[in-house]
Amino acid sequence: MRGQGVVAVTRNIYEVRAKRWAGGWELHIDGVGVTQARTLRQADRMVRDYVAFMVGERQAETATFIVHAEVGGIEKRVAATKAASDRVARQQEKVAADYRKVAYELKERGLTGEDAARVMDLSPQRYSQLIKSAADNAAKPKPKAKTARGRMSA
Repeated sequence: MRGQGVVAVTRNIYEVRAKRWAGGWELHIDGVGVTQARTLRQADRMVRDYVAFMVGERQAETATFIVHAEVGGIEKRVAATKAASDRVARQQEKVAADYRKVAYELKERGLTGEDAARVMDLSPQRYSQLIKSAADNAAKPKPKAKTARGRMSA
């Protein structure tokens, strides 16, 4: 009985262009049509409902909708700023991890908390926080990646 009980779920991805107008936003769904929403917050629900009506409820339930808000070209600056912010956040995470590692290595070399704090130009309290954080991070399992059913992009 090969394949019995196995259901394949296909995820459809819909690109949506949101264009501002006096009454809110026109939502142009590639390959489906156009609907409207008063706010961008409502866009995902309106698009999902429209796709359910036009294409089918099952397909809308498993779909991902990527809404691109068109706001006179500034969306490119928003995207560039967000990308720069993301790069900085990743770098900051790396630096923080390196800081915790250095703090822990100083402890392993036998320095007192006060001396290690002095070497790192930190208060003893901040050094203590780093050591605790390093120990906590070493003990924690890595979180699994989350998937989004709908997301906004500029």
